[in-house]
Amino acid sequence: MDDTAIMPNVYCGRCRFSGRTATPSWEDIMLTVEYDGDQHRTSWPQFVKDAERIEYIQQVGWTHVKVLAEHRDHNVIRRVQRAWDALILR
Repeated sequence: MDDTAIMPNVYCGRCRFSGRTATPSWEDIMLTVEYDGDQHRTSWPQFVKDAERIEYIQQVGWTHVKVLAEHRDHNVIRRVQRAWDALILR
């Protein structure tokens, strides 16, 4: 994997988002990985904001991998690698 960008901009014509993706992200292949701690589940406004942002990120062509606090390191690495490989082989 190459260099990682921290919260790169995702542009669109008319969106209500700040333009930021999750972190880490690889702009060259449009892959973003988002970590969600418990606050993303327990705060309804945060949950709604996250869902809208993820939908937007996917609509503009990015691949989004969500990682939860409960996920094990080896599973996270495997999921990110699988997404990476699929994007590289396009």
